[in-house]
Amino acid sequence: MDRASAFVVETTVGKPTMTSRVARTSTSLALVLVAGVAVVGLRCNTDDDAPEWSASLPGEVVFAAREAGVSSIYRVAANGAGRTQLFKNDDPVDPNALYPSWVDEGRRIRFTAMRDGVWAGYEMDADGRAVHADGDPDFRLLSVPGAAPDLEVSDDAIWATGPDGERRLIHRAPASRGHVAYANVAWGPDKRFVIFQACDLFERCEVQVARADGAGVFVIGPGRHPSWTW
Repeated sequence: MDRASAFVVETTVGKPTMTSRVARTSTSLALVLVAGVAVVGLRCNTDDDAPEWSASLPGEVVFAAREAGVSSIYRVAANGAGRTQLFKNDDPVDPNALYPSWVDEGRRIRFTAMRDGVWAGYEMDADGRAVHADGDPDFRLLSVPGAAPDLEVSDDAIWATGPDGERRLIHRAPASRGHVAYANVAWGPDKRFVIFQACDLFERCEVQVARADGAGVFVIGPGRHPSWTW
């Protein structure tokens, strides 16, 4: 992904162990009450809520998601099917893994993790095997609000800029859902879709796909730092 000029510092990451599991997940933003205050939360949906066009989304998405407070690396079909854990870290200092991205034309996955208290970049096969340090010092510890030069996050919304310089709204969360922060925004196939993370005030995040024509959004599931190959 290209780097943007604005960054949001994040923490966490971890060391190699591996497990696999499959779970079908779909989520949406919902209003909840915490200590008597209305805030935006995340709540699981049924598959009936998914838009019809989401079933034909091609390719696969890798992302980071938390379970029991620890962030691991997962893979899922872009239509939300077959969620599989690829990498779970066990570093005693920081057992998290973050920022997965497809490399080598979708044959391998690169991500950031900590081993023996030191942050490093790692690579693994698309099925989570052959995990090894890649030796590249340019690993990520920052969340990028806008990943492509013609995509922008501002005013709690995602915008695209066309060749003519015209700015077009792709997606904005309804005002009833409160503040939603978008980051790690990237184009999908043929620039017909945009993939991104959406996080509420409590940093509960979802991986979402929006149609570039502004005609709808599909929630892949809980997670952050998505990367899409097709």
